[in-house]
Amino acid sequence: MCFTPASIAGYVTLNNAFQAKPADFILCQLREDLPTMVLTGYCLSIPTQLTLLTLIPLKHRVLCGNMVRVLWTCYLTHASNTGTSRYTLVGTHIRKDSVTTGERR
Repeated sequence: MCFTPASIAGYVTLNNAFQAKPADFILCQLREDLPTMVLTGYCLSIPTQLTLLTLIPLKHRVLCGNMVRVLWTCYLTHASNTGTSRYTLVGTHIRKDSVTTGERR
C-alpha cells in the first residue's frame, strides 16, 4: 500500500520513456493523472484483499488475486496511454487539448 504511488509513477514514467516522450510531457501526465490512478488502485486493492482474506478459500486465492491483477494492469495501461492523448507535442512545447471540445488551448 505504501509503495503504490511510487510504483504507479515508475510505470507511467517508464511507459512514456519507452515511447520517447520528453520529460516535461511525463511530468505533466504525472501531475494530472497520478492522483486518480493511485486512488483507483486503493479502491481496487483494499476490497480485493479483504475479500480474498475473508471469503475466498485458500486454494483459490492466488487465482482470484491474479485475475484482479490482470484487470488492474489493463486499467493502468489504458489510463497511462489515454492520458497522453490530452496533450500535443508542438516542437518542444506541450499543448493541452480540451477534453470536451477537442480544441487546443
